[in-house]
Amino acid sequence: MRPKAVFFDFDDTLVLTKKADEVAFLKTQELAKEVRPDVDTAQLINDFTSRFTALPWDPANSHLHLERGVEDLIDWLKVEGIAIVVITNGHPDVQRGKLAAAGIEKFVTHILVGGEEIQQGRPEKPAASIFHRACSLVGCQPHEAWHVGDNLYSDIRGAIGAGLAAAVWINPQGRAASEQHAQPTHTIAHISELQDILVAELQAFSTQTEG
Repeated sequence: MRPKAVFFDFDDTLVLTKKADEVAFLKTQELAKEVRPDVDTAQLINDFTSRFTALPWDPANSHLHLERGVEDLIDWLKVEGIAIVVITNGHPDVQRGKLAAAGIEKFVTHILVGGEEIQQGRPEKPAASIFHRACSLVGCQPHEAWHVGDNLYSDIRGAIGAGLAAAVWINPQGRAASEQHAQPTHTIAHISELQDILVAELQAFSTQTEG
């Protein structure tokens, strides 16, 4: 089946937010040491994390950038007429801030934030409903959509449970997917590998239709 849409997780799929989070932690720790050199800075950070993320400037966001190959991949998907949706869990303010900092909003068709879904009385990933909502937004059926993400539970289990055509696991560490988790359709180490898989899928579909 030729995919009509590809859905993407955001954190550590389109951008490496773990590295950005580390930067934010270190910068906050430096600030805490200046203000209160007599206290445990790690504990202090834990105490005010919720307040820190609400500040108008988050040092993590200044280090966010799209992963290598993402823009080329998106351009190719658009040429192929394949819709693009980002499906990300998390607090709306935090996620929207990161999405804006990475500049992803101008590239994709729709963005669904799990925290916003919860505010509307709907669950976030891995619930099937958020994947089905993405399908509705782009006008495709679940079996016509792929999902790509780094989390075996929220991304892979969610996509398979929702009946999507394929669930692609980004697995840079080369970890084995345990039997208790849903098994991915494809496993890649980096987002830049996805296009080759999709090209092969489109070629196979073209061969079938010609035959």
